[in-house]
Amino acid sequence: MTQVIEALNNGENALLQSPSGTGKTLSLLCACFGWINKRREEYKNSQAMFEYERNQIVLSTKTFSQINQVVEELSKTCYEPIKSILGSKTNLCVNKRVLKDENVSSINEGCKIERLKQTCTYYSEYKKSNI
Repeated sequence: MTQVIEALNNGENALLQSPSGTGKTLSLLCACFGWINKRREEYKNSQAMFEYERNQIVLSTKTFSQINQVVEELSKTCYEPIKSILGSKTNLCVNKRVLKDENVSSINEGCKIERLKQTCTYYSEYKKSNI
């Protein structure tokens, strides 16, 4: 974890390797949250606090089950970050016409077509509410 903290202190990227199942993700997240908390304490009464309030950690996984596992493991720690979980069209789409085919490529293509033709009422309502 020394390398993680060193990279964070220097504003650098770090490439760290460890075998599968060794707790890399949770260890790295906890190191980052600890670093952020320490910096917030150090700068609590200074102008620099503004900079540290905007720290974000973005975690990307290949599968939805992996992100669920990370969220579950993170809930066992002392850290309670604000989480936003984004998913693919196959996990989040509610358009029954698009979802009739279980093939991921077909779902993505169907979604694209529905949006381009402006025939997806769900997407149209979303666009209206976010103008």
